Amino acid sequence: MQTSSSTPAASRQAAYLAGFKNYLGLIAALLAMCVMFAFLSENFLSAATFITLSNDIPPLVVMSVGMTFILIIGGIDLSVGSVMALAASMLSMAMVRWGWPLYAAAPLGVVVAALCGTLTGMVSVHWRIPSFIVSLGVLEIARGLAYQV
Repeated sequence: MQTSSSTPAASRQAAYLAGFKNYLGLIAALLAMCVMFAFLSENFLSAATFITLSNDIPPLVVMSVGMTFILIIGGIDLSVGSVMALAASMLSMAMVRWGWPLYAAAPLGVVVAALCGTLTGMVSVHWRIPSFIVSLGVLEIARGLAYQV
């Protein structure tokens, strides 16, 4: 009796590479854009570009993960950007105007954002208003408060 020459590890690797094929077009497009921008801009591959990206991307990743959970359960939250702006405004006001250190001001921003999210959820669930409408209202409230702060 002949045994198969493929091992479980080889079949796992083959399955992984087969799933990877779905993303080859995206990776090729990303590489093509990087090459294009490297030729069009002399500063694209500089350290300053990578420092800027490493400072700009983490907040977007955190928001994207949170929004992914909301979309998975079939909801939508339009107020995320405005709530983030309000939390950042409160954090900066606590640090600049009130003289708080970062370790004291950062929890304030988190609490403000959590209160906005709690308000959105409670209104949507308690009064059975669609999350689209409630989050649109919270978007306007948070944006207005961020401008006032």
